[in-house]
Amino acid sequence: MPRPVAAFVICRAFWYIPFLKSATGKEAAMKSRNAWVIAVLVCCALTGALTACEEVRDAIKEAAGKDGVWCLDELLKMAGLTREDLGKDADKLIADALSAQEDLLGESYVIDCEAKDKNGDLTKPGASSGGEGVPPVQEGETLVAPSAEDVPGQIGKIQDTRGGAGEDVAILLDATGSMGDDQAAVAENIDSIMAAVAANEGRLAVAWYKDNMECDSPWYQSNASGLVDMTGITSEIKAFVNSIYADGGCDWPESLYDAVWETATKLQWESLTRRMIIVITDAPPLEGSLTVHTKEQVVAKTAELGITIHTITVGVSY
Repeated sequence: MPRPVAAFVICRAFWYIPFLKSATGKEAAMKSRNAWVIAVLVCCALTGALTACEEVRDAIKEAAGKDGVWCLDELLKMAGLTREDLGKDADKLIADALSAQEDLLGESYVIDCEAKDKNGDLTKPGASSGGEGVPPVQEGETLVAPSAEDVPGQIGKIQDTRGGAGEDVAILLDATGSMGDDQAAVAENIDSIMAAVAANEGRLAVAWYKDNMECDSPWYQSNASGLVDMTGITSEIKAFVNSIYADGGCDWPESLYDAVWETATKLQWESLTRRMIIVITDAPPLEGSLTVHTKEQVVAKTAELGITIHTITVGVSY
């Protein structure tokens, strides 16, 4: 068999390896994925095999969609994994898959598209409203930040287009292990975030959350004074943001519904013009028996309190 043809057959054979799961489970699948990445790279080094390898690369890049942004499920499929495999080892499995993907394609971005959609459901206001003394609830923004560098800009976009005089703003940040670079980006830009709220003579609070499943303790915390007037002393907010340490998480989804409930019900909301919670996370919410509060309960409660929810789903990174 001519070498180019043989190389093509080898490349195509290894292309299918990650989609085959052996009886030994996800460990074998990850070994297959590693062998597949090595095989493709070796193939591309063989004289005469470039066309075949380019075909493989093109097929992978097509899965990434526009701007080189992948959906997490495509990455998992490439690694021979499913969401059901992402238990306590979720961070390690996803980190390994990201590393293999970058070895093959170079730097690109991975978004949990399912998380974006589910988190975005919170931005749709409930049917009921709190009545007198409560601002109207609007449909919130559902945004994406492929890299940590994009997070401050997306917060600024919400502030510029949805903020208002006398606003109350709470930033709710996922603080589990994969969110370290995003937390750092918020911390590095907290002065400009506070200045934007101050320009509207508003108040700002910050809270973080993890998993409310007895593996993270505490699983939720906010700055001590709650909503702080940004036209006055702001050092509490800055110190709290800088103190956040991203770690933990029992699995891939996090306790978003419970965290929004805590933020909505524990803060003393006073604004008659704008009340909003800005959620920043890379993961979907825990559901069913793994959450105390349901999506429907959270949407109804935030509508009752006049709070608009905005979500920013960030790229997955470690």
